[in-house]
Amino acid sequence: MKKTLAAAFILTASVACAADVTMGSSVFVPENPAAIKKTVAKIELPAVAKPEMSVISSVNLLAASAKDARLFSSSKNQTECDAFNAFWLPQLRNAGYNVTGTECKTGLAIINYQPKDGKVIRVFIGDEMNYDGTSEVAIAAAKDVVTGALEKNGLKVLSSYRLKLDIFRPTFVVYYETKLDEKQEHEKQFRILNTEDVDLNLLRAYGVNVVRTENSDRVSYLGREVGVAYRYSSSREGLENKVSRAIVDIVASGGQYFNASYGESDKRAPEYYVAALYFLR
Repeated sequence: MKKTLAAAFILTASVACAADVTMGSSVFVPENPAAIKKTVAKIELPAVAKPEMSVISSVNLLAASAKDARLFSSSKNQTECDAFNAFWLPQLRNAGYNVTGTECKTGLAIINYQPKDGKVIRVFIGDEMNYDGTSEVAIAAAKDVVTGALEKNGLKVLSSYRLKLDIFRPTFVVYYETKLDEKQEHEKQFRILNTEDVDLNLLRAYGVNVVRTENSDRVSYLGREVGVAYRYSSSREGLENKVSRAIVDIVASGGQYFNASYGESDKRAPEYYVAALYFLR
């Protein structure tokens, strides 16, 4: 970042100096201006590298979001708790949130704050996305997919960090705002759906905002939490009966069933007819 700023400053200063020389020097006018060919100097501007992501390398600084308006993290002692507060309190206040208190319990650091215009902070960690974890460029590109989708859908990104923690493969974390709901599964969040043979057409037909396919059994999407329930049977008729009962169970538990896909698994299995029921939690 310092090198980028320095380069930008030098470039700006050079242009300014050149302008001063032009304005302060005498102008030569030839007797026959048409005889002189006009030339346009091609100025090659240096490529400006993207600034590197700030890094979180201590697990006690990695904030998780509770279902209400709280951020929390693991904390072994008062020192780690104080470090968590020192890291996150200024960020919350700069983002316009009113901090109502902090707690330092055994194994836990907590920051309580008030929602802002009904909005709270949510967290997405990108380790389940499909990218080359050995490449910083690939990690940054995956992060840009997330932040781009959030901003495009009206969810303000507050910050993002490169995570260098043993509990994750090389990855990143993004903090963003969304409307608070009594149930987090109803909130508009950036999510990962893990299921076998994801039916993208079925998801998109219902209006699920699929961001991209991560692999054959994983997609990233934005919105309310999608659930998948599987039912198996040795016959098609038996499978339909199980699907009907499953839909009743989904609705009874507060879910919103929207469709199912059918297929067959290994025929050596006693129940190889299979149905995947998709629903909103």
